[in-house]
Amino acid sequence: MSNPEISPKEARQLCTKNELNLYLYSLPGKIKSLSPARLREKIVRARKLRDKHRDVARRQRREARGKQDQRRSRPVADNDRRKRKVLLFEEAMARFQQQLASVETAGAGSATRKKTRKKAATARKTTKKTTKKTTKKTARKKTAKKVTKKVGKKTARKKVAKKAARAAAAVPPKNPEQQARTARRKKLSKKSKSGREAAHWSRAGRERIKGHVSARGKRSQARRDSRG
Repeated sequence: MSNPEISPKEARQLCTKNELNLYLYSLPGKIKSLSPARLREKIVRARKLRDKHRDVARRQRREARGKQDQRRSRPVADNDRRKRKVLLFEEAMARFQQQLASVETAGAGSATRKKTRKKAATARKTTKKTTKKTTKKTARKKTAKKVTKKVGKKTARKKVAKKAARAAAAVPPKNPEQQARTARRKKLSKKSKSGREAAHWSRAGRERIKGHVSARGKRSQARRDSRG
């Protein structure tokens, strides 16, 4: 903010009490205490005073040049004082406008930061909720798979049992006569096997006896031959 061309000392000489109060609020000491709403009010008031004194200065200049009839009986004096007041309120209005822009920019930045933080917090919450839902969904899928697997095994066992039952039902039951014939065939088969084994061992015994007798005869003949 540039230094004002009109000093406070000069402003006290130029302004009325109310005008001076407005001017003092435009200086760095007090302007920072004003809210955006108060700053807008000060801008409006400073503009009105500037326009008022500018119009008066123009009229006085025209009267001094004789281009306009004088509204007073006394001749118009030098209007330099009026021009200084126009400049004073022009500078005051500019300071109020500059401060308002600075406050609004800071407020917008703060609002943007708050909005950004709020969005980030919302995004984190959404991420947590999504993660939680995904975890629950995954857990439900795993549980469903386990249940399905168990049901599948149970169903398979039932199917095997049903097939076995149907196969057993498909075989006609044997009547007593058939059962008796089957038992006799098994018994005869066992006897026949035992007989074959006995005959085998009997032949093997005879063979050994014959061999033994033949060997004894050969040894006796050999002894007789050696004596003669």
